[in-house]
Amino acid sequence: MMLHHGRYHACYVEKLNTVLEDFPDLQQKSALWLVLNLDKVPGDCRVAVRNNAGGPVNHIRLVPWALGLVSASSIGGVIHVVLVIAIVMVLLRVIDRRNPV
Repeated sequence: MMLHHGRYHACYVEKLNTVLEDFPDLQQKSALWLVLNLDKVPGDCRVAVRNNAGGPVNHIRLVPWALGLVSASSIGGVIHVVLVIAIVMVLLRVIDRRNPV
């Protein structure tokens, strides 16, 4: 897991930072915001932002399911949505502190 999170996710963050070098206003946004607002990302870097911000967001979103905290039948439920949002926000803050954009 250390290899996976230490290198794999660091690679996403590094590539995202590189893509956003010319867009200081987007550098202040979280990975979740970027994924949810791709229409506000310039077209020439939209795919790279989607790929490099979307990877960590998707991994974080799947953590509760992988840990058995939610079942397949409750995935659409309000509790699941709130839990996922809370976990994403906490983990993105941890990532942002380690690798500022």
